[in-house]
Amino acid sequence: MEINYQCPRCQWGQTAEENAIGQTLECDHCHEKIEPGTGSFVSGTQQVERCFVCNGDQFYRQKDFNRKLGLGIIIIAAVTSILTENYLPLGVAVVVDSLIFLFLPLITICYKCKGIYRAFEPNPTHGRFELIVHDKHR
Repeated sequence: MEINYQCPRCQWGQTAEENAIGQTLECDHCHEKIEPGTGSFVSGTQQVERCFVCNGDQFYRQKDFNRKLGLGIIIIAAVTSILTENYLPLGVAVVVDSLIFLFLPLITICYKCKGIYRAFEPNPTHGRFELIVHDKHR
C-alpha cells in the first residue's frame, strides 16, 4: 500500500509507504519537513477514514487510470484515422481504452491535499468525484 502526495511547499510529488504513516516526512526535492495528519482507518479494516497527510476527512474514488496514456491512445487513433481516411482506428482505440479502464483498481483521493491512496480497501462512504466538494477545498 502506498500514498502519493505533494509537498505543500514546492508541490513536488512524493510517495510514502504504509509503514511511514504517523512519522514526520521529508520532501525529496526541497527537504521541507512535513508533519503528518492524524489519519485513521475504519476500525478493523484498511479503509481510509482520515487523510494521513493533511487530516482531511473528505475523499472520492476513481479508477487508477493514467490520463496521459488514454489521451495518447485517442490521439494516435485520430491521426491514424485521418491519414487512412478510415474510422476503424478510432473504434479500436475506444475498445482498447475501455478494456484498460475496466480492469484497473479503484484508488482513494483526498479532496483537500490530493493525496492518493493505492491498494487500500475502498471505503463505501467515499463516492465519486463531486465538483461542489472539490471547489470547497480550493
